[in-house]
Amino acid sequence: MSNLFVGDSLTVLQSSAFTPYLKKVRTAIFSPPYYGKRIYEVDNEIGLLSNGISAYMDYLETMIHYIINEVLTVDGTLWINIKDSVSDSRYMGIPERLTWNLMREGIVKTGCAAWVCSNMGPSSNKRQFTEKWEPFYSFA
Repeated sequence: MSNLFVGDSLTVLQSSAFTPYLKKVRTAIFSPPYYGKRIYEVDNEIGLLSNGISAYMDYLETMIHYIINEVLTVDGTLWINIKDSVSDSRYMGIPERLTWNLMREGIVKTGCAAWVCSNMGPSSNKRQFTEKWEPFYSFA
């Protein structure tokens, strides 16, 4: 029997309805919505430009801490797929900010792998490279 839980990831993970399904795992993969890329039209949506980059980063860090402390085994690893966003033709440094903040808090970054994307189209911004990959960061 399988169940589909719809809603904010952190709220669903912390809900009593999800508790019977919550077991410690050795690997978790987290792919949050990219900042300012899509609008899903749901309550408390993360990643909206109007919410601000600080609220986005705070949410990601809270979610990651919950996964590490409540979902992963002591020897578990967390993989995060997160790509940078652009504002005013400048990269925002979101992956770098996130990894730096996590490492500063004592979470160990164990690596970064490239996920090669074969279906990515050219960048609409003539001042930026067309990226054919996304970073996958590993933490323990």
